[in-house]
Amino acid sequence: VIEIPHDYKEGTDLTFHVHFGINDAPSGTDNVKWALIYTVARAGETLADATTIYKETAIDTQYESYRSDFTAITGTSFKIGDQFLFTITRITADGDAFGGEALVHTLGFHYVSNTLGSAEIATK
Repeated sequence: VIEIPHDYKEGTDLTFHVHFGINDAPSGTDNVKWALIYTVARAGETLADATTIYKETAIDTQYESYRSDFTAITGTSFKIGDQFLFTITRITADGDAFGGEALVHTLGFHYVSNTLGSAEIATK
């Protein structure tokens, strides 16, 4: 779970990415596919059904670090302090699936910051 940061500019998008590495040698150019399953929670409201987005990344070098960038999640209704509930999981790639382990290094996200007012409180 990630809380929408207090400097988030409400109504803008979130873009998630996963950094990962592989310890086994690929068979040439193989693919690793990730699924990001998410929903957003807000105090006093019922959770919406989860949404899944996918990203497949070509890999070709053992021990290299890779990054998979998911498509933007449109945030027209996101508010500061909303709880972004998610699961990141690896699934079988559509083409030339990599047979070894893909180890997650970190998961990150990009967002637009609001530079007006305080970053300490939700009201600006």
